[in-house]
Amino acid sequence: MMVDYLPGLSNDYTYDNVGDVVGAKQISLGDMLGNPTQALPQLQSNLMNNYQAILVGSFFTALSFKVAKKVLRRPIAKINSGLFGKRGIIGHIGFKI
Repeated sequence: MMVDYLPGLSNDYTYDNVGDVVGAKQISLGDMLGNPTQALPQLQSNLMNNYQAILVGSFFTALSFKVAKKVLRRPIAKINSGLFGKRGIIGHIGFKI
């Protein structure tokens, strides 16, 4: 077993405090590599307890990037034309964000 050969690894696969996350138990990469049969149920439990927060966070992240792209479209275009336009500093290269 890898736990016997690598220092710092222990057989304790769950921890009480994971920051401010409620319903999650901490598991390290060393724990997962050392004994995956005990680590995978803990990983599955953490995903099942927190899947709603993960979905909401990913939805709002994607939404905020779309809104920021629309809001910043004109300022980005102005900077691009100043740098890469016909009379720009770098010249006509063509650059899109």
